Amino acid sequence: EGAPVLRVDRARLFLDSFDVAERQLGLSAVLTGLEVDAARRGAYGELAIATAFGPPRRAPRAPPPGKDGPREEARPARRGWTLDVTRLDVADARVLAQLPGVAPVDAVGLGLTARGRWAPSDAWLELRAEGRLAAPAEAPLSLELRAVRDGPRVALERLVAGLGRDRLEA
Repeated sequence: EGAPVLRVDRARLFLDSFDVAERQLGLSAVLTGLEVDAARRGAYGELAIATAFGPPRRAPRAPPPGKDGPREEARPARRGWTLDVTRLDVADARVLAQLPGVAPVDAVGLGLTARGRWAPSDAWLELRAEGRLAAPAEAPLSLELRAVRDGPRVALERLVAGLGRDRLEA
């Protein structure tokens, strides 16, 4: 929608496409100088960062003459793709969430390491991040999590969040 929501100073991507015939890709990435606007909203109220990576919005099709609703078309079943992220490293990142009338939340100097897998019927993610909260107060922050998806079921297996001297574990 014309306003940047994500900026990266430097990106190094490594793609493993040896299993592309099996609809499986491997990816490693190193990103430096990442900036994210985490609060910007789109025209429909959705998070702009989510729509930046989503499919484009399309206007709904009008029903054919003499029909009351959209026509259902049989589509062949397709097997989805699997993406294995063997390593994602982010250095010197900043995440800003600024809404009108509310003090901004600004996290700076963030470092993140993650790995995971996204497949048609299952997924998992392990993530560790550290940095510093610059606003609304100054304090070190950290996050560690592990989440899994099995079909429609999503489970958060581990969560450790720290801000200053406070720590939450679940």
